[in-house]
Amino acid sequence: MITTEQVLGALRVVQDPDLHRDLVTLGMIEGVKIEGGRVAFTVALTTPACPVKDDLKRQCEEAVRALPGVT
Repeated sequence: MITTEQVLGALRVVQDPDLHRDLVTLGMIEGVKIEGGRVAFTVALTTPACPVKDDLKRQCEEAVRALPGVT
């Protein structure tokens, strides 16, 4: 069974390119929901027009999908 702690741990590898700190430490990961192998969460960006939004999304998805049991 996947836990919120595992999801947050996986997301610690994703760093804000400007602040050079991980998104979890920066408090940018919100609303983690786990239903079986499905995981959902929100990345709260500092600005909606964030130029690296798509790259951060890809990195987050890759990090969480690498967890055993995530479908």
